[in-house]
Amino acid sequence: ERQRLLEIERKKEEEEERKREQIRAEFRLKQAEEQERLKKREEEEAARKKKELEEDRKRREEKMRLEREALEAERLRRKKISEERKEKTFSIQANIKVEAKRKNGKCEVTASCRVEFSSTSEVNETHESTEMARLQMSWASKLSGEAMKAYKSDQILKKMMGEGILSKTPTFSDVEFEHWMKLVRVRLDRELRTTGLRAVAGLEANKLTKNDNFIEREVTFSRALLPREDPENVETRMQNAIRLLIDQVEQKSKNKKKSGSDKAAADDDDDDDDDDD
Repeated sequence: ERQRLLEIERKKEEEEERKREQIRAEFRLKQAEEQERLKKREEEEAARKKKELEEDRKRREEKMRLEREALEAERLRRKKISEERKEKTFSIQANIKVEAKRKNGKCEVTASCRVEFSSTSEVNETHESTEMARLQMSWASKLSGEAMKAYKSDQILKKMMGEGILSKTPTFSDVEFEHWMKLVRVRLDRELRTTGLRAVAGLEANKLTKNDNFIEREVTFSRALLPREDPENVETRMQNAIRLLIDQVEQKSKNKKKSGSDKAAADDDDDDDDDDD
């Protein structure tokens, strides 16, 4: 009897083990199926992202191509107009250097600028942090003003010696030159600010690996010089504006005198009416 009971117990255990093995097999099968689904989903997601990236790349390339074609078309249009108007292009080059570095827990910004072969202008400022250095870029206006002042003085001196752009280009009048210097100063100010921001941003981005960041750039500013007889010439436009202002003042003066004369005539008519009464 005991043997029989042991046999029954053994068979029961074997049945339970068989059931457990079947459950484990079903679990492994479901796990494999789930992994297969996840793998397939990941492959589909990767393929979708790859397709989107490829489409985005094609769109960007097409956009860049259209922009290049538009720029080229605009360049050719301007070139044609320039040839028709007999323009002469005048260009000047500026060398910009900006260094941002950490010193005693603060941010020190040193910048220099030289226009063509004139003397180099330099500024140095210290700020409490890189954030303050990014926000306080007033030094760019000061530096651009000093650099353009040095270039302007250099050109005036060359003119007195019979050299330089003012002597070699008769259409480049003093008025046109003054206007051009102001335009270049504004553009130079913008380039200095951009370079300064890049230098400070580079210092912030590499704050754990480096304590200074130096940027040097060459920028070119170009301007078309129009013949004196061209209506768009700066001096011509200023003369036209002055004449227009004078005409307006004279017209107002005439209208005022006419109004005064009409009023005086009306007063005389009133006096005559009183005498008749």
